[in-house]
Formats: sequence, C-alpha cells, structure tokens
Amino acid sequence: MASRRGPRMAHSYPARVGRVMDLLPKTLNALSRRLKLSSKKDVERLAKLPAPRTSDLSLVANQLFKLKDVGGLSLMIDAVNAERSCKGRGMAYENFDVKDLYGLRLRVHLLNSEYLMVMSRFLEDSPVGSDRKVGDNQRPTRSMCWSVLLASGRAGRGMDARRFFDKLGPTFGLEVSPADVAVLLRSVLQSGDEVGAIDILSQIPLSDLPRHDKVCEDVVQAYGRAFGSEEAIYMALDMLRLGWRMSPKVADELLRVCASSGDHEGAQSVWERMQFAGVPPAEESVVFYSESITLGGLEPEEVANRVLGKGEGNEMSVLPSAIAAGIGRARLAAGDPQAALDVLLPAIEEDPLPMAVASAVRAYGALQDEINARRLHDIRPDSPLVAKALIVAMAECGQEGKALALARQYTSKRPFDLELIGSLMQHAGSKEPWIERRVWQLLRPPFTRDCAMAFRGLLLGTSRTGDLDRAVKAATDMIERSGAIPSQRLLASAVANCPNPSELAEKLLENGIPITAKVFNAVLDLQDTRKGVEQVLSDMDRLEVDRDANTFAVLVRLEAENGNLETAMEILEEVETKVTLVHNFCLFSPLGQAGLWFA
Repeated sequence: MASRRGPRMAHSYPARVGRVMDLLPKTLNALSRRLKLSSKKDVERLAKLPAPRTSDLSLVANQLFKLKDVGGLSLMIDAVNAERSCKGRGMAYENFDVKDLYGLRLRVHLLNSEYLMVMSRFLEDSPVGSDRKVGDNQRPTRSMCWSVLLASGRAGRGMDARRFFDKLGPTFGLEVSPADVAVLLRSVLQSGDEVGAIDILSQIPLSDLPRHDKVCEDVVQAYGRAFGSEEAIYMALDMLRLGWRMSPKVADELLRVCASSGDHEGAQSVWERMQFAGVPPAEESVVFYSESITLGGLEPEEVANRVLGKGEGNEMSVLPSAIAAGIGRARLAAGDPQAALDVLLPAIEEDPLPMAVASAVRAYGALQDEINARRLHDIRPDSPLVAKALIVAMAECGQEGKALALARQYTSKRPFDLELIGSLMQHAGSKEPWIERRVWQLLRPPFTRDCAMAFRGLLLGTSRTGDLDRAVKAATDMIERSGAIPSQRLLASAVANCPNPSELAEKLLENGIPITAKVFNAVLDLQDTRKGVEQVLSDMDRLEVDRDANTFAVLVRLEAENGNLETAMEILEEVETKVTLVHNFCLFSPLGQAGLWFA
C-alpha cells in the first residue's frame, strides 16, 4: 500500500507516471486519491494504458476528465504552473474558467505543447455550428476557443487563429470581448506575424484592452518587432498614461527591443524609468540593458558601474554573470566572439547563468570550436536556452548533420519551438537547399511549409549571402503560405545585410512586396562615404520610394558626425516639412524619448 505522505508517495510511483511534469508531492498525493490509485498495481495499470504520442501529463488528465473531476484538473494545472514558475501561462491576461471541464482538459494539452491534440479534442468535444448536444459533446466554451487560438499561434499558424477568431460569434455564438482580442493578439504574435498583430491593434482602441501586464508586453513586442525600439517605447508611454503599470515583464520586453535595435539611448531611458517607478530589474533586464549600452560604446567597467549604480573608478575582478552575459552578447553581435569569451568565461565560473552560458556556446560556434561548445553546454544541460545555443553552434561549426540530430531530439520534447526553427532556417539560407528541407521536417504535419518564423529566418539567411532569388521566394512564400506580411523592419534588416541591397529591394518591389523609406534608411545608416550616401538616395529615386522625415534625420546625423555642420544645417533648411521633421525626430528618436519619458 502506498503511503499517504507526499514525498514518499512520489517515490512509490513508477518512472512513467512519476514524471508527470514534476508535479508537487502534495499534488501527486491529491491526484492519487482522486484517481483512486491505492496500490502500486493500480498505478502500473494506468502507466500501461495505450496513449500513442501522448505524455504522462495527458494520461492523468484524460483519466480525470473521464471522472468529470473539475477540481482534479484545476489542481493539476495549478501545480504545473507553480513548478514552472509561470502562473497563468498560456493566457493573455487571466486564467481559464475553472468550472469548464472541457476547457480545462484542452488547457492541459496546451501546457504540454500538444497543439494538434488541442485541435482534435476541440472537434471531438464540441458539435461545431450546432445547438444540439450529442452525448458528452457541448457547444464550444470561451475557454475551449482560447485554447484553440493559442495552440494555433504556438504552432506557427497565425492565419488559422484569425480565421478561427472570426467564427466566435457567427458559428459558436460567443459575444466577442476585448479579452478575446487580447488572446488573438498573443496568438498571432507568437506565430511570428507582427504585422498581423499591428493590424489587430489598429481595430481596437488601447483603452478597451484588459489592463494586464501581458497585454502591455504583447503590444510592446508587436511594435518593437514591426517598427523598432522608438515606436515600442512610444506605445509603452501611451499605455502608461492610460493606466497600465511598468511591470518587470514590460521592462524586460522594452529592453529586449532596445538591445535588438542597438538603441542604447532608448535602453537608458527605460532603465531610468524603471528606477523612477521602483521596478526591480530581473536578470533578463540586466542582460539586455548591459547589451544595449555596450553597443553604445561603453567599456565593461563602465557598464558594470552604471548597472550597479556605482561611481567611476570601481574595479571588479569578475563581472556579475548577468552583466557579463549582456556584454558578451553585444560583442558577439559586433562580430568579435573571442572578446565575448574573455568577458563570459570568468563570470560563468562564478555563476553559470543560462544566458551567459548560451552566449559563450554561440561564441565557440562562431570560432568553429565544437569541443568547447559541447563542454560549456554540459555545464547547464537542463537549460532549453543552452540546448538551443548548442544546436545553432553545431550548425555554425559546419556540423549540420549533428545539429539537425540534436534539433530532432530537442523538438521531440519541446515541439514547435519556433525561435529555434527560425535560427536554423537562417543558417540553412546560406547553405545547400537540402539543409532547408531537413529543417522543414522538424515541424510536424500538418504544420509544415507554412510557418512565418521559418520564412523570416530563411529570408535573413539567403539575403546575407546574396542569393536574391531564394530571398525573394522566402518573402513571397511567407505571404502566400503563412498569411504573414514581412514587416518593414524585417525587410530593412534583410536588404541592409545583402551584398546587393538595391537589387534585392528592386526584386522585392517587382514581386509586389511593398518597400518604404524605412528599408533604405537602414541601408543609408550604414554608409560611411558621401558616394555611398548618394548611391542610396539615387536608388530611392530610381525605385520611386519617397523619402520620409527619418531619411532627412539620418542624413543630418551622418553629416554632423563627419563634422559637416554647415551641410547638416543646409539639409534642414531645404526640407519643406521642417516642422514635421523636428516633430518626428523628437517623437521617435531615442534622444527625444529620453526627454519625453519624464514629461
């Protein structure tokens, strides 16, 4: 007879059921009583139930569902969230209806990344489009619909999520609420379609969205991915004025966007706002802030002093791991992996923070050092972040076969990791087509060949090598297959990193993909000679791309940085929309944001 004591009960379980997502011992005890597993024989019987492609967590959930045990399902979900330190995971702003038996079972599948199961269970449980009940079947509930929306997004199918959302009222009889819009926003954003997320936000006033940190985080992420840090900060300011609060998660997302944009002044304004609002910085905030200001030109000691709030002249033998991770990421982004390792390795010996270890693994990958990359991975083999870094590092070392084998092993436990798919596809874009085909195979049917995140990576990878035909095909397939439109920020990154930027821009325009001044502004920003600047402006005129206020702002900055203050003033004087230029420059530039931040 199994003991009733929690910890002993956990040890009496066989391996198959004992691995139910590392549930809390008290929860195992409670669930065993609900399932009436009074003996080891009963537990073994449950473990042998046929469940093809179904995990242990789903096994127990299905048994609780058959018993119509709403309390047991709620207990399981709460325990999984507690163990993962992600209370409310999967929702845009609040928990599911705890009284909805069908919705709770779908949520267990959602927590377990079984997105195909969510959709099949939804069709099985609900007579879609009918008012009658058949057996245990019922009309779809809001909780069930939210699970389907989120499962679609996490599987990379944002267009399917939007189509399903359109059925909530006409087909399922649900009155669409702002909370439903918030769930759709998260789903579309998770699929990799930031332009679609912006389109959703354009159809509802910000003031109507639920006042929840996750909603603010999603809005910031959508604008950051689509436009960059300036617009993301501007939207955050707008939401703060409307009553949202500056939470640690929102601050993390703002600093992440600033780091990816190389916006050190924007990061500084966010950091100061955090201090003003009394928001304690999390590890990720420290990493992204350190990365941003390192990209701004600060030395490691200056970065540490600014993060820790110390005065000048304080020396540290070893930097804190989070600060070192940020500096290492910045040096890696700048193309100096050895300099990144010089900072990261001493910090990892003191504190092996996953973000620091992952950055060091990627640095060894850039140096083609497979042995040391694996050695560092073994320091934190339990971290998904480090595991993904090793996969990408293996690919960078030219070991694509080993990388794909590791990726198959990783995705068998964590299916639909779209970030990993995007990273591998970016690498595949610069290699032979067979590698691209193998990466597509990591996505399970019927989710192959229509994942926006995969097309994003493929566009960036092919454009970097100058393979214009594959790059254009990636952009057009992204629209036709996934329904996601490439953002101008994505196109700007692809064109700016292409050896033949004007040719790529011209081919994209010929294939019906809109190109705005934002794309050429990114190319313009990289020029260091007058001849290069004139060539970019000539290409804009030839392709009939209108210059915007930011184009002139970039020109003014380039002239000022080269000491040509008179030329910079002449440009300002020649601009007919001088007032508009000044307005936009103050409103959307990091310098302007720093001033507006405390206005």
